[in-house]
Amino acid sequence: MFCGSQIDPSSSDDWVLSNTETVNAQTSEDNNFEPIPSFSLGSNFNAEFLAIEVDVLNAKSHWSSAGYVYQQFAYPGLSVSTPTQWLKLNTPNLVKLETDADYQYELVYSPRQYFLSVTVKVWRYVGNVINPEVNTDLSSLEQRLKALEDKIDLLL
Repeated sequence: MFCGSQIDPSSSDDWVLSNTETVNAQTSEDNNFEPIPSFSLGSNFNAEFLAIEVDVLNAKSHWSSAGYVYQQFAYPGLSVSTPTQWLKLNTPNLVKLETDADYQYELVYSPRQYFLSVTVKVWRYVGNVINPEVNTDLSSLEQRLKALEDKIDLLL
């Protein structure tokens, strides 16, 4: 459960592969590797939940951090970035993100500086999202409405 919302991440039918990006470090003129810069994983996201897997071919056994992702919202005249979320290496990471019904967001990935080649896969969750807080609020509202109806019936 994340921030009040619940999903069933185990159902493979509820996940859609949205993007796969492979980026390699570039070699400088003096034969040194230049770090892989941050790069976009797409700009048409609106999902609240994503699964992100970062695979690195030259990963050492003691490496665990894959870098981080953040969202970039482009509003008219304003660009807003969300706080970063760290990812684990070579394993799917379940990530809950901010959403805005009127705007899609760009997902940006920043790899570790020592990666020589990185492949990032992003899956969108398309299954049902349950918000128990909303369900509790609706139940409470229904009970109050029923009590109000009963009082009105007594007055009539």
